[in-house]
Amino acid sequence: MDNHFKLVLSFFKILLCASLINGQVTIDSIVISDTKPFIYQLQNPDYKNNDTLSITTQDFLQKITSGQLQLRTPGGLMTFLHRGLDNRHLPVLWHGVNLQSIVNGSYDLGLIPIGLMDEVSFYTVGSPTLQGNNGFAGALGIQNGSIYKPSSLKIYSQLSTLQNYTIGLKSRQQHNKWSSNVGLEIGKDQNIFSYVYNQKTETRNATDFNKINLVFNLDYFHKPTSITSFNVWWQSSDRLIPVSVTSALTHQSQEDKNLRTQISHQLFGQKHRLKSSMSYLQEKLNFKTTGIDSRAKVNVFIASIEWSEIKNKSYLLTLTHRSDVASPNFYIKSKVDLQLN
Repeated sequence: MDNHFKLVLSFFKILLCASLINGQVTIDSIVISDTKPFIYQLQNPDYKNNDTLSITTQDFLQKITSGQLQLRTPGGLMTFLHRGLDNRHLPVLWHGVNLQSIVNGSYDLGLIPIGLMDEVSFYTVGSPTLQGNNGFAGALGIQNGSIYKPSSLKIYSQLSTLQNYTIGLKSRQQHNKWSSNVGLEIGKDQNIFSYVYNQKTETRNATDFNKINLVFNLDYFHKPTSITSFNVWWQSSDRLIPVSVTSALTHQSQEDKNLRTQISHQLFGQKHRLKSSMSYLQEKLNFKTTGIDSRAKVNVFIASIEWSEIKNKSYLLTLTHRSDVASPNFYIKSKVDLQLN
């Protein structure tokens, strides 16, 4: 009887251990999968800036009363806090493509050449927030080409007491069968100012923030109901983030080299519009400070097709495939081998 009791008790112990082991595996491995098409309502942006106004991105964001601009140091990372959610929850959409990096989940809003863009829009709620990841804080939309504007030539410059200088040139040509838009902006931000520290007046070291942006847009009209568009945005910048009471305690430097391209085709019917597009982006971010040399490159490929209503612009149905391939240098070979094993 004792042996039978011990056998039954051992059996229950085995079942209990198996249940605990199975429970541990279930907790450590959680997979959530959801695939669904959706139709959502379109709306107008809450804040909008077109190319007739030559203001900085900082000035535009400061006009949004429901958010707060965050600039940790002049020439440093510029982000936007909206409804209590940080920059990682704010998709930055260039012709519908989310520019938020998969490496660090953030985007420097100070890199947007607002003077070259035909339209910069901010949506506090609504349909654009459904595009991209974590769009709970709204969405920032960027367009560098518009087929509905006449031929024009625009030259602008911006000067600041912080010894920041920007000059830009933008040309638009409109013809019967095609329209083009070419823009170039060159800037150098020193961000030099004086401050009092330990009862002494100090002068901040220069950031040497050099920026070059080139945009190109070409629209070809096959017929009144068929348009093919090609968009390019090339960007190069480098900066120093010096030691001061408003930044880190070590010198920092950062380089951004980005190429963004998109080709799309729009077909208009009497009531609906069908648009297909293919996009390729290459994003490079190099950050260096004492003991850190972080280099990352991301290649992005996107194919998308969408259907929308024309008259009332009420609904949009879209299907998108996106592939991101990241190559950061901080994933060294030994760590990769360790994970595989």
